[in-house]
Amino acid sequence: MTMLRNLLLGGALGLLAVVPAAAEGFVPLLKPQVTVAAELVTVGDLFDHPGLKAETAVFRAPDIGTRGTVSAEAVAGAMRAAGITSFDLGGLTEVSVTRMSRTIGAEEYADFIADAIAAAAGIADRRRLSIAFDTAPGDTIVNPNLREVLKVVGLNYSRINGRFEVVVQPSRPGAEAERFTGTAIELFEIPVLTRTLSRGDVIRAGDISYERVPRNRLPREATADLADVIGLAARRPMAAGTPVAAVDFRAPTLVQRNETVTILYTIGGMNLTARGQVLDSGSKGDLVSVRNVQSKKVIQATVTGSGTVSVYSAGGRVAAVAGGVQ
Repeated sequence: MTMLRNLLLGGALGLLAVVPAAAEGFVPLLKPQVTVAAELVTVGDLFDHPGLKAETAVFRAPDIGTRGTVSAEAVAGAMRAAGITSFDLGGLTEVSVTRMSRTIGAEEYADFIADAIAAAAGIADRRRLSIAFDTAPGDTIVNPNLREVLKVVGLNYSRINGRFEVVVQPSRPGAEAERFTGTAIELFEIPVLTRTLSRGDVIRAGDISYERVPRNRLPREATADLADVIGLAARRPMAAGTPVAAVDFRAPTLVQRNETVTILYTIGGMNLTARGQVLDSGSKGDLVSVRNVQSKKVIQATVTGSGTVSVYSAGGRVAAVAGGVQ
């Protein structure tokens, strides 16, 4: 521990009015231990019930993050120099003074540099940046009361390969600027499959999770809106982890070729049904060929549901169109 240096306040102290604290009803009592944030130690820091001169500076504080001691005799001399003659040293021979500090570690450095790179490169969301240092920064001690504890004084960044070089100046008296190099990779969240899909499998919300990938691995056709694919069927087999793209899905097949289906005839104001055999596979809304099982006539019908097709007509030849209806 180092001995604190007494401030040379000069004639400024002599200009202060002498107002003994005892006149207020309390005698300043020296504290055995003091913690300060500022560069100067005041009467109010050192004493309980400091009186009207609480803000008067009497000593210079230790360096940030360190501790020092000052003798009670030196404190008494400084108090008298400040015009305070009534005080109680409380039987102490010395006072321990600690200067508060805050430690900045590698994680905070990474956040700070990500902010700086995002601002310089026009990246809207700096949370997309993943920072990796070539050599991790060591801890830096700074004044806890300062808003701006670090300042960028030099920055080079390539958005193509993610390489950066940055020079950072800590806001601490006597601190030297530090140079850091590394990569800042811009990551994007994309939807990927959580399970393997076979051709024709219908995709559900639970089949999708999100994965962060670098810009250079971003699929061109990755789906942004999951509403575009939920409920659709896979066009091909896809393994778990495959990026979800709308082009890989289509409406699920509701009728299979040669499947027996229900034909719903809506003719005029009547609804009639018959059995039929579809000659083509189809999804909802597809127009398929269907053979009426009883009449053997082949008609065109629209797929409306699983195992169901519909025929709509404004009216007329019911028997000819829907021969054998039930």
